[in-house]
Amino acid sequence: MSRAIPLLLIIGGLTICSGCIQETGPTIGVAASLRDVMPELARTYERTTGSPSPSFSFGASGTLAKQLEAGAPMHGVVLASATEIDALVEQGLIDSSTRSVLANNTLVLAGGHGARAGGLSEIPEDDATFRIAIGDPRFVPAGEHARAALKARGMWDAMSRRAIFTRDVTAAVALLRRGEVNRALIYDTDVRRHPELRVLETVRASKRPVVIAARAPGTKRLSEFYEFLSGPRAATIFESHGFEVSKR
Repeated sequence: MSRAIPLLLIIGGLTICSGCIQETGPTIGVAASLRDVMPELARTYERTTGSPSPSFSFGASGTLAKQLEAGAPMHGVVLASATEIDALVEQGLIDSSTRSVLANNTLVLAGGHGARAGGLSEIPEDDATFRIAIGDPRFVPAGEHARAALKARGMWDAMSRRAIFTRDVTAAVALLRRGEVNRALIYDTDVRRHPELRVLETVRASKRPVVIAARAPGTKRLSEFYEFLSGPRAATIFESHGFEVSKR
């Protein structure tokens, strides 16, 4: 009997600890283009409210949407695609009443700091080694906007043959920074983060890149954080990172 008691105590202790490990806070799926601004928003939220911020899972908006559809334990999203949000709303995975546009971004053609000035129309057609990084349009909103803009100019077929399609906009930025591609179609906010990059042309698409937040149905624990994201403090932070915020 004397040997059984310590063993029971150890087993009981392990059970309690296992329960503690399983206790996790809410998780938000966040577009990769917000990888820098979101941590600052979270720190400011914690400092001003005293409440802990949720955890973040970063990735391409389309990939995050697919993960949510497959049952990933995300309690909300902040995506760079109205299309993905609307599809999630139709499936009942996102509460339409919580849908909120937070900011806008700008798609640009970027090159290294020493790159010769010139926009899309000046990309040499006879240079077989020329490469351009574009987010995969199937999953990456920046890639979706790039494809729409290039199609409008009649340039998509030619550019897609030279493109290296990436899993998210962060990967496209990385290829350009390492010199593995000559150009990249990325966001203006991405260029601002890296002094070795420069904007060569602002690329206009029919729809502007947008940052949209929404919560899963019945998720109450994120209400305060989402209210903060729509407020004036968050707007100032978004603007400091190069996003455009409509006056509310």
